[in-house]
Amino acid sequence: MMDNEQNERLLKQFLTEGVPQTIADEGFSSRVMQHLPPSRGRWLSTMWTMLCSIAIVVYVLSTVTWTTLYRISWHLPARILSFLHSIFWNELVMLSVYVSILAVLFTAVYTIFQTERRMV
Repeated sequence: MMDNEQNERLLKQFLTEGVPQTIADEGFSSRVMQHLPPSRGRWLSTMWTMLCSIAIVVYVLSTVTWTTLYRISWHLPARILSFLHSIFWNELVMLSVYVSILAVLFTAVYTIFQTERRMV
């Protein structure tokens, strides 16, 4: 039992201290990656997304869902405007709205940049 614990400790010490994190290959890995054929998984994912999007559009246009969405979208701007008109707009409310809009924009930009960084 003691021998196993000592082996574990020595192995952990060896792996954390003595192993270099990068191996010099003089660009071999990048040359191999450039000569690999393009991935088919991305193409299949794109096609599946397009097929599902078309199916959803056909479903929405061919059922009663379209008329419901049309009614909601037609009356929604009027309801939003009447709600905004009913608010007592003072400096604190304006500041709150301004900060909220900035927070939403900042979050959207941050999310877009994080998504772009993962794709690279």
